[in-house]
Amino acid sequence: MTEEPTHHHMVADNVQIKLEMPAVDTKVISPEELRAGAIVQPEPWMVRHLMDHPEVMRDLSPWEFQVYMAALLEKKWGRNVELGPRGKDGGVDIKAERPGEFGPELMLVQCKHPRPGKPVGIDTVWLLHLQVIKQDATRGLLVTDSRFTRNALQEIQASRYRMEGADGDRIRQWLEAFRGRNA
Repeated sequence: MTEEPTHHHMVADNVQIKLEMPAVDTKVISPEELRAGAIVQPEPWMVRHLMDHPEVMRDLSPWEFQVYMAALLEKKWGRNVELGPRGKDGGVDIKAERPGEFGPELMLVQCKHPRPGKPVGIDTVWLLHLQVIKQDATRGLLVTDSRFTRNALQEIQASRYRMEGADGDRIRQWLEAFRGRNA
């Protein structure tokens, strides 16, 4: 039996997005709940849809991309995830904390959803690394659905014990792994 497509609307700060997706039960959250840090869970149907239609991710706003990455991080690592403020955030979009074997671990995450073809540069890596040091975090993760410049990749590699990068290919691997666990 095939599911009939339905139009889902995502509303945040008076911006409305219309996506055609399979019909499912959904929980609607208010813009106030979204601003307060409500996490939108990456439901298996949503992951399947993004895997089957990767162009949909390009249609997300930077804020929606950040919210979705927070949800994936929460599912992937079982971390306590907190969304940062919208707009100017000092280089940290998401804080993800979990208990570790040797004490609590804090990961600071910067999400970049640039225009198509625009890579993420070294300045973004430096800013996140500075925040990792200032906030005494365990590690920093720079996530983009694009790619990194050569200098940015070299800097991430040079700081590999405290910094990590995840580009569009890696996000697709996460989605595929998540889809496989929830098939």
